[in-house]
Amino acid sequence: MKKISFNMPDIDLTKEQLLIEQLLRNDLVKNVLIKYDATRKAVEDNPYIFMEWLESLENNKDSYGSVTVINSDEMYYKDIEIEDDIARIVIKKTSWQKNEDQKYAFVKNYLICDLSKEQLDYSLDNVDLSQESESYKKVFQIVQQWLQALPDKGMFLWGGLGVGKTFLVASVTNALAKKGHKVAFVNVPSFFAQARNSVGVKDETKKEDFIQSSLRRLRRADFLVLDDIGAENVTNWVRDDILLPVLNYRMENKKSTSFTSNSNFADLRERLMYNQYGQKDEMKADRIMERIRTLSVEIKLDGISRRR
Repeated sequence: MKKISFNMPDIDLTKEQLLIEQLLRNDLVKNVLIKYDATRKAVEDNPYIFMEWLESLENNKDSYGSVTVINSDEMYYKDIEIEDDIARIVIKKTSWQKNEDQKYAFVKNYLICDLSKEQLDYSLDNVDLSQESESYKKVFQIVQQWLQALPDKGMFLWGGLGVGKTFLVASVTNALAKKGHKVAFVNVPSFFAQARNSVGVKDETKKEDFIQSSLRRLRRADFLVLDDIGAENVTNWVRDDILLPVLNYRMENKKSTSFTSNSNFADLRERLMYNQYGQKDEMKADRIMERIRTLSVEIKLDGISRRR
């Protein structure tokens, strides 16, 4: 068989050869060749990889070196590695990103996490209580004591909008996750909205996956927080087929469950009594409330909104 050959234009060969010679004179390239005990062949065979690496360094002159934003929360940089004179670009984490990963390693212990990155920083440690009311200090102390003792009963923190309920319970789940406990923090209105939306999908597998997977995690969690319960649109399905089975399982298996709400027990019962059609069912509301009362202790949190 006749050997096929490709004739490259002389101008291309000249440009490439010039590039190779320039690279071989570059101090950064010289250093990386020494680092990997590589020869000039690495540059001759891979000049454009070296050029990409150097251009990346030139375009990102900051404390991280060559930084490439992969997404809004993670920072990486381009590096070059050489093995047997074969060079390749590799994406590595910046030291900043490594510190972030270490800082938030505890998030892996969240089976469900509806907390923002800012809320993942919430902690009861080093909180300045000097400007807080006596009422808030008292509740703060109760939460601290609960975290130390880990009693079977959870907390039902209720109060007005923005008084700090979510801060307290999120601080608790963060602390527990850091200790290795499997936890779940669920924003109830958001979760139920996702569950309802999943019903409309045509792919039955995806619908089943979201609901069943979520329910398994809610049952498995050592500590569960149901945040903002009572703010959701009550339907028969979410109340009777999702919320009730989860609460029932956790009650029967004595799994710690806490809640936040804008409503106290009595007002929450009233909300749960009516479905989306305005139909009243006291028995179903009582079944839910019986389990919430069994699972948690009602604690009122007074104060003005911190969101102002």
